[in-house]
Amino acid sequence: MPSNASPSLEERSATDLPAADSWFFSKSFLALLALALFVLALTAPPNIGQNNEHRMVAYVLDAVENNQWMCQHDEAGGIASKPPMFCWLSASATVLSGKINRMTLYWPTAAATLALSWILFHAGRKYFGKRVGFLAGWTYLISHAAFSQMTTCRYDGLFSLFVTLAALAAFDAWTTGRGWIWFWLASAAATLTKGPLGLIMAATGLLAVFWERKSNEPQRLKGSQVSGVIIFLLITGGWFALAYWQVGTDLIQKMINDELLGHAIGDDKENVSGPGFYKPLFWFITGFAPWSPLAVLGIWRAWKKPSENPNQRRFERFLVCYFVSGLLMFSLGGHHRSRLILPLMPAAALLASIQLARLTQNFSAARLGRNIVIATVAALVGMGLYLHFIDSRSKSVRQTKAMRELAVKMKETVGEHFPFTHADPPFAFPFELNQFHQFASYSRAAELLRGEPAAFVVIENLARLQKQMGTNVPAYHELMHWPSNGTPMVRIISNHPRLEWAEQMAVTAGPFLLEMKGAHLLKVQGGDFTFDAFGKSGSVKFVNSSKREKTIRARIENSSKQSFQEKQIKPGEAWLVEF
Repeated sequence: MPSNASPSLEERSATDLPAADSWFFSKSFLALLALALFVLALTAPPNIGQNNEHRMVAYVLDAVENNQWMCQHDEAGGIASKPPMFCWLSASATVLSGKINRMTLYWPTAAATLALSWILFHAGRKYFGKRVGFLAGWTYLISHAAFSQMTTCRYDGLFSLFVTLAALAAFDAWTTGRGWIWFWLASAAATLTKGPLGLIMAATGLLAVFWERKSNEPQRLKGSQVSGVIIFLLITGGWFALAYWQVGTDLIQKMINDELLGHAIGDDKENVSGPGFYKPLFWFITGFAPWSPLAVLGIWRAWKKPSENPNQRRFERFLVCYFVSGLLMFSLGGHHRSRLILPLMPAAALLASIQLARLTQNFSAARLGRNIVIATVAALVGMGLYLHFIDSRSKSVRQTKAMRELAVKMKETVGEHFPFTHADPPFAFPFELNQFHQFASYSRAAELLRGEPAAFVVIENLARLQKQMGTNVPAYHELMHWPSNGTPMVRIISNHPRLEWAEQMAVTAGPFLLEMKGAHLLKVQGGDFTFDAFGKSGSVKFVNSSKREKTIRARIENSSKQSFQEKQIKPGEAWLVEF
């Protein structure tokens, strides 16, 4: 048979489905299943504390509110550990909708998971028939991999999409001798999502080239890589240069030294459970159940009983090399997290579905459809019960809900734009208040409380604040703490006796210290400040506490007119705007 031959009629009849049932076994069914998963995620109790999700929220808000699009910071001022592709997509949706919410946060990974199921559908159908294609997309969507991607605000689903696209593009370029640019474009997107590991993972499937040398029809690598490499370097290098221009050498320390090299050699302070060589394999077996045994069977069959069809044999061997190499890579690495193996699950879904199609080759479409409906409903019910009844009792969910209730109470008491200075409360509190500024240090909080303007500081650790305050300081007041019983997680401390608006107030906004007289702060976006003037005259004092020169644009509004001033102020410099 020629090397580029399609599956024979006999081979396809065992795995294809009747045309009359084409709608059910189609991308439309997969889209409805993905939509159901997304609805479960959106209707579940909020859980901003899981999987460092609060950092992703902070990155999005930093891009939207502070115009930090090339490199973002979290609420503590730390540089983002990953490139900004996820942030760009989520922040763009936030700008379009006018406000950040769970839809704008979850849509990138939800859309990526749906797209991945469609890609698996097409890949499986292309080489093994429609039944394999449908089963690949279906098994992937009802796996724990898709479930975890749908229900978390992280870049893993997006990374899995781009790595899979790059891997499939590499296979197509290997077997046709052309189209390498698509591999490099997808690898660039993966790199902008989570780093250069995506390029390496996608290319490992090409180890099948050496495996194929043992066959009667070996397939060599062909085609030029020059154009693709240049495009890859321009895209990824261009972003890195812009990010470096924005934040300087801290970018190299965080993304190269701490993340890339640190995780590769095992410098992982959170990974304290000892050697983890077995963990990726364990997570695959449990996290991709019940399909993981079928994927293992697929690996064995590709080794012992390869297909006689050249395209099918090469595709199976490519998938095996991609999956096994990735699993070994994460097993030998120093950074062990279950979500790291998520980009390997699409290959596992294809391998498992080939075997599942063989096991069900005598099933009619109606019988297969009934079993799929039963399994789908059972999976959705199980996922719904977990999200709405089991996970809802977790500490992070209860804390997120409590912070939402507390934020509502604060808005009812003092309004939406009250100038709180946040030191270290649970991130859900300023998020629900729609107030994103980098958290102030305890020393800065103490400085505000020692001043004359009324300052309202949100903290958790009172003893730490008292240490920074020192002795012989003006009286300060604990206006509120939550919960009222037990150890407080949120305290509002002020040098003013009541939680109310005052004539003179002070607050931190990112790298700036603001002192306002006769004006209320309404909005901050980057260096743009908008104030509401409630008196006939007043002033706003800006102090630049950063290490760089900053441009400030102050807009002061009242019932009769609007004024605008702009100025560049150096580190440590103050600027007084009077009106």
